[in-house]
Amino acid sequence: MNFVRCFNLETLIRLSNQKLLLPLYHTVSDGYLPHINNLYQVKTINNFRKDLDYICRYYKSISVEDMLVYKLNSNLIEKPYFHLSFDDGLKEIRTIIAPILLEKGIHATFFINSDFIDNKTLFYRFKASLIIDKLKSGINENSKQVICKLLNCNLKSLKSKILKLTWNDIYILDKIASLINLNFTQYLKNEPYLNTEDIEWLRMKGFSLGAHSKNHPNYLDISLDEQINQTNYSLNYMINNYNIAHNLFAFPFSNKGVGKSYFNHPDLIPNTSFGTNGLEMNKLDFIYQRVPLEFNNYNADNIIKANYVKYLIKRLF
Repeated sequence: MNFVRCFNLETLIRLSNQKLLLPLYHTVSDGYLPHINNLYQVKTINNFRKDLDYICRYYKSISVEDMLVYKLNSNLIEKPYFHLSFDDGLKEIRTIIAPILLEKGIHATFFINSDFIDNKTLFYRFKASLIIDKLKSGINENSKQVICKLLNCNLKSLKSKILKLTWNDIYILDKIASLINLNFTQYLKNEPYLNTEDIEWLRMKGFSLGAHSKNHPNYLDISLDEQINQTNYSLNYMINNYNIAHNLFAFPFSNKGVGKSYFNHPDLIPNTSFGTNGLEMNKLDFIYQRVPLEFNNYNADNIIKANYVKYLIKRLF
């Protein structure tokens, strides 16, 4: 990744003619978040500010409405623009992220899972992270052996096995939690997610909102009927409760596993779809692909340039 530092971003933008950047984050925090820190590297407040300063040096922030107009008519894009988005509807959006964006005058869309609003339940991957955190803090060997037997693994591969569990394995995560006296309902009292008041505040501050499925399954792991159910339920919830515009919807994880049968399904609520595949030669032009900026300890400079270099190499072939 470090080799991309030698490239000039303005040159990469010009060569690729890709003037619209859609950066993606989940949360920002200087504290330890046990439900997340075992899954991916959380941006510190200082690093997040540095990312924003870097992006604003080369791109101008635009609203989601302008983004939709420019996407339909790329001739209108005279200079580079960006639209920021955040997935999962986490509490730090209200307490940390939105105040920084308001200070800097940056537009953003927040994609929210309907089942997680008001901290009603936990994302299954957050459950996995909390279990790993509990294992790190020390539990008796007998309990570890019972879990290994349940997962058909050894102690060395226990963490990776837990992280490989899917939305279909929620009952296993709940069973493991019970074995190690981990209470997910109690943890929800820490309010890791936005509540109704927070979301209304974001809307009143001029941010745009979108749906992100009911409870965040990977669409690769579920049936077509469940895909439609997850999308429609969350869209209806956000439309009816927050009057969201343009039926904005971001696929949980990515749009991998979603094909023509999904998009042509007669019951699917028409929506504006977002993926997470980065800057790429997009096979589905009607999906807006975003660039995730939470990757190890790399900053926006490295990640954005790497996406442009990858795009240019793919275009050559």
